[in-house]
Amino acid sequence: MLRITGFMLTTMLMALGTYVVFFLAIGGFSLDGMMAHLANMADRYVAADAARIAGFKAIAGTTFIMGILAIAFLRRHTLANLLPGNAGEPE
Repeated sequence: MLRITGFMLTTMLMALGTYVVFFLAIGGFSLDGMMAHLANMADRYVAADAARIAGFKAIAGTTFIMGILAIAFLRRHTLANLLPGNAGEPE
């Protein structure tokens, strides 16, 4: 159970890391550029109305879940070894 929890936690951290890589990429792979883009997005988020904020949250949540599913799919062999009844099951 602890290994499966670790698998889920590391998969979620990898999905969060994709956000960081995305913002680094649009910032020209510099910390200053990334912070400038995040500040711009934060200013627009605060100024938006409730419907646009809800839409942004839906997009952000959907992309996060899709990232988790994609990373979990790519790591499926590790997960298969953790499930009971497999030959690679840890003792």
